[in-house]
Amino acid sequence: MTSPLSNRGFANLAAPSPGGKVAGPSPCQPTIRMDSCEAERCEGRRRSPLRQTLVEAERGLACGLRRDSSMVVHFFTISLLTMTAMVLGLAAWQWVALALVFSSSLGMELIRQALRILAGELHDLGRAETAERIDCLATAALMTVWLGGSVATCGVFAVRIRDLYLTAWS
Repeated sequence: MTSPLSNRGFANLAAPSPGGKVAGPSPCQPTIRMDSCEAERCEGRRRSPLRQTLVEAERGLACGLRRDSSMVVHFFTISLLTMTAMVLGLAAWQWVALALVFSSSLGMELIRQALRILAGELHDLGRAETAERIDCLATAALMTVWLGGSVATCGVFAVRIRDLYLTAWS
């Protein structure tokens, strides 16, 4: 019997490669922090904590782009909205509002992907009902952020278009 989560990418997350061997660690797996001795042995030099955090953030964003096509849709939408905002000549506060909308929607999408990975692990452990609830709640949270961001973005654009209209006719 197929689980409802198997169609969502939860089944066989750690599937062996076609040759029968289990593939090495995925670039999407989080980096395990090492103490200074292990880090020096592995890399020859130790990264600063800030740089290590930036490397992990870049890896997470790249993993999110490879893992789910909705991230590409988010970036495409952000690009279109940014071009529209540039054409409209938004004020500083309007750019700040758009930056908050963009960052919160991307951040929530990444959190949803992380929760889906955890839900997949729960599904593999036989907790399919819990995994389904986690997936539903994460998707609902994403839709809430997306809907609120859409309303805020439309409001920012409406204010600017109204200002342009009023100045053109006065």
